[in-house]
Amino acid sequence: MSKTVPLTPPSANRPLFILQFIIATALLMEGIDSSMLSTALPAIAASFQVEVIQLKLAFVAYFLAMAIFIPISGWCTDRFGARNVFCSAITLFTLASIVCASAPNFYIFVAARGLQGVGGAMVFPVGRLILVRSMAKSEFIRAFSNITIPATIGTIIGPMIGGLVTTYVHWSWLFWINVPIGIAIIVVGIKYVPKFRDAPSAFDLIGFLLSGLGLAAIGYGFSVMGDRSWWPYVLIMSGVVLMLVYFWRARKMVAPALDLRLFAIKTYRVGIVCGFISRAVGAGAFFFLLPMMLQVGFGFTPLQSGSVIFASAAGFLTGKFFIQKILRRLGFRRTLSINAIIGGLSISMLALFLPTTPRIIMLAILFIGGLSRCLQYMALEALSYADMPLSAMSRASTASSVSKQLAIAVGVAFAALALESVEAARGVVSVNMSNFQIAFMLVAIPTMATIFMILRMAPNAGAEVSGYQST
Repeated sequence: MSKTVPLTPPSANRPLFILQFIIATALLMEGIDSSMLSTALPAIAASFQVEVIQLKLAFVAYFLAMAIFIPISGWCTDRFGARNVFCSAITLFTLASIVCASAPNFYIFVAARGLQGVGGAMVFPVGRLILVRSMAKSEFIRAFSNITIPATIGTIIGPMIGGLVTTYVHWSWLFWINVPIGIAIIVVGIKYVPKFRDAPSAFDLIGFLLSGLGLAAIGYGFSVMGDRSWWPYVLIMSGVVLMLVYFWRARKMVAPALDLRLFAIKTYRVGIVCGFISRAVGAGAFFFLLPMMLQVGFGFTPLQSGSVIFASAAGFLTGKFFIQKILRRLGFRRTLSINAIIGGLSISMLALFLPTTPRIIMLAILFIGGLSRCLQYMALEALSYADMPLSAMSRASTASSVSKQLAIAVGVAFAALALESVEAARGVVSVNMSNFQIAFMLVAIPTMATIFMILRMAPNAGAEVSGYQST
């Protein structure tokens, strides 16, 4: 049994706020990269002479790589130290950005996006580990809100930046801008990021290969199902088999990275499963389908598209100021069930958008939808840790992070599959407005369906975290 080296807080010459600022800047850069492509898709597709819908692979590669490599981020931190892992991850992210910006063809571009995802997988867990080990449960909501604000801001301004740069400069500058930011983070990080690490356990190479190959096969299989051939189904089934073998093997381990035993805790199970579905629709399908419809279907410029989508992001940021008060007044079950309906309706109402729809109506619907998604994400995030023992926090955090990234990859793949399936069934090309409308209706259904799982919770579930007192 390995001896644990205790986590030491930053010293006086390494103020916590500087450390938080470094991580916040990294998350901001990562957040921008995760969403900026949405408004640049047609321009990138034109540069590489591919169909717009093929750009789904650029999304899937990024988030799938993050899902695959997040489980070993903890071991890497224990083995090599937080500073080395953090700075190396930013270095890889920056180098991959250079390759993305100068990629000579579509396939190298997709591969470079995957490398960005590998770097991103190592950044967030450093901040998360410090967070969950340093905060009392009663502080989780505020702490999670604070740590996710930079990534949220990045997601908010990402589509706008993508539209602005693509319209007036060139989409490649979306990646070139990461270079000076990445260098600055590395320089400051070398001085201020602590070297803390625990005595590492033995690296589970077999487990990593099983989970990595399994997730890759499932994610990539879903992303290419629109090809209407048999091999995507073979990939998906192979991935399922590999994951089942992994979980069967993990039962015998003391603390596997992806531990299904944690799902015995009901609040964690609801938080992860419903969070997966909500993010797949709200962060994956939404940001893939809407910009494509606005630009390809409505004829908007990238900047016009980004300015409309900004309303959703503004609603998301607004929700952060109300989440604690709402949870304290309504509790988790009532808040989540109401938002499941509002979130599903806000997605399905996108099917009513037409080129002639007044812009103010578009903005209002998107703002409400963004507000609802924020409340749902933050509430499910906090609920996941409400009843989690401290000894299992690290494993719970790892599984949660994997779930989030995999959800976005699956959401993009599901949206693309819905659009391609409607196209095949109707025999019309994807630029037809009816195809987008049907696709939005299809992706809205899973969000509203989460209410059935949420209503099975007790009215006072997670009360220690929410502060809710049933009357």
